[in-house]
Amino acid sequence: MLFENHGITIIPEASPWEDDTYWSICSSILFLIRESKTQDATLLTTAILNRADNFVTLDTPLIRSARQVLQDEYRLHLINPTEGLQVLRGVPSFSLER
Repeated sequence: MLFENHGITIIPEASPWEDDTYWSICSSILFLIRESKTQDATLLTTAILNRADNFVTLDTPLIRSARQVLQDEYRLHLINPTEGLQVLRGVPSFSLER
């Protein structure tokens, strides 16, 4: 799913055969983020290739280890469900800049 214009859009999984940058993004996630697993890298790569702003997960260790890297390298905000609700609601006091 993709947050877009304060709504949610379902996106298809990215295919390594359809995008030349798929493997470079996926492998960089696996190597740069200690807590990432193959499934994490696949989902995060799909989000990045679809230019998602936010990626919501309950995986607290992944959020801790990957948040800054994903924000700096790909402009993807890794957030928990509570933060995701705040984004959807447009809470003005909530900032994703950390």
